Amino acid sequence: MSRPLATNGDSIKSACAGGCDNYMNKSAFKSIGAVLTGLLTVAILGFVTDTVLQRIGIVPIPQEEKFGTARALLALSYHMLYAFFGCSLAAWLAPNRPMAHAVAVGGFGVVISTLGFIAIVAGDLAPAWYGWALVVLSLPVAWIGGKLSIWHFNQRKERLLYEKIMTNRTYRRSGRVTTEGDDLYFEVRGQGKPFLMISGGGGDGGAYGLVAEILSNEYKVITYDRRACARSTMHDPHHFDIPQQSRDAVAVLQAAGERSAVVFGNSSGAVIALEMATTQPQVVRAVVAHEPPLARIHPDPETWQRFFTNVYDTAVRFGATLAMLKFAFGIGIDFSFLGAFKAVRAARKEKIKHHEQYLDQKKVMDFFIKQEMVPVTNYEPDVEAIKKNQVQVFMAAGKRSLDKKRFYAQTAKILADKLGCEFVLFPGHHGSFVDMPNEWATTLSGVLHKIERITL
Repeated sequence: MSRPLATNGDSIKSACAGGCDNYMNKSAFKSIGAVLTGLLTVAILGFVTDTVLQRIGIVPIPQEEKFGTARALLALSYHMLYAFFGCSLAAWLAPNRPMAHAVAVGGFGVVISTLGFIAIVAGDLAPAWYGWALVVLSLPVAWIGGKLSIWHFNQRKERLLYEKIMTNRTYRRSGRVTTEGDDLYFEVRGQGKPFLMISGGGGDGGAYGLVAEILSNEYKVITYDRRACARSTMHDPHHFDIPQQSRDAVAVLQAAGERSAVVFGNSSGAVIALEMATTQPQVVRAVVAHEPPLARIHPDPETWQRFFTNVYDTAVRFGATLAMLKFAFGIGIDFSFLGAFKAVRAARKEKIKHHEQYLDQKKVMDFFIKQEMVPVTNYEPDVEAIKKNQVQVFMAAGKRSLDKKRFYAQTAKILADKLGCEFVLFPGHHGSFVDMPNEWATTLSGVLHKIERITL
């Protein structure tokens, strides 16, 4: 039998009388061990480095010769580096509240540095600024070390979670459908009402893996790799055609055994979803369009159209890699997205180990920059046709994207006003379905439930 939950203060105390005390004792020992490990790491590395440098004559022995400015800077550099490493290690080993453990090591550093400063001034062992710098920098270095340790831990956790889900074949089936000269790879997870997810630039449906896995508990989630992307084929398409992309989505849907579905799209995928609402309304129960990069909808269309043209010109003259960097910095990519990108890349490597064939990433990037980018950003939805087709549309954007005034988030709100439809605020940024999958799935599930109520 399962243990009943405590429902009042007395029962909580009773329930925790044994187990909680043991847990707290273990947690306290782990906390002490984490802080001590950080302190010892800083002390041992500093002592060993001081000893070695003194023996080879780079750093003087304090009692025999005063530190000069250059040597003081050298000593400050490696002592702060070791402090950073020790604080990061304490945060990594902490059973909870990692920042508190990092700052605790930094606090000890302040005390030790203060004693050192007193000794430096009293014995005239080094410039006074050296002692002050040790004291003043201890806590900021501890804070940075703790933050980076937390960031690294979260990225590693996301990557491992992504690899685990994306390489687990038990929960999904895959297939291919041939349409208009290319073979499109698709995956189906779960059972229930069909939900089609269209990927953005790069066209890898695997990027939705975490969210799709969560939603598959309730829905039949269909993802696919768009033509010329990931595991689909690239039979040298001469141009990127948005209506063809719309027809591709219909072909995938039918191959998955469905006649219609709620359609979600992010970025370029949102543009394709809007095209489906215009030209394929018979297969679209509703559309959720997240941050479509529609330059013509923006209040300053000329600036953004000129920017994308310049990116294209850079690709033609200097190659897609340099153009992609210009593209990323120009539209604004959050640094947190780097972790998401690493997670997708790690999962792809695991799939390749399981003999899944991917197109060359450089060719896919070249296709995106030279063929997909300009048609997508120049696309202008036919608002009146969508209204006439009576397709239920939800425009969406991430909170961080809106806070940072990303143009693709702004166009989502503008298009919501033009369509007279609901605007949905998602967590995170342009690609947070990778680095915030639980929060994203919760928001998306709420929209899907609302669609069900509307269409009843």
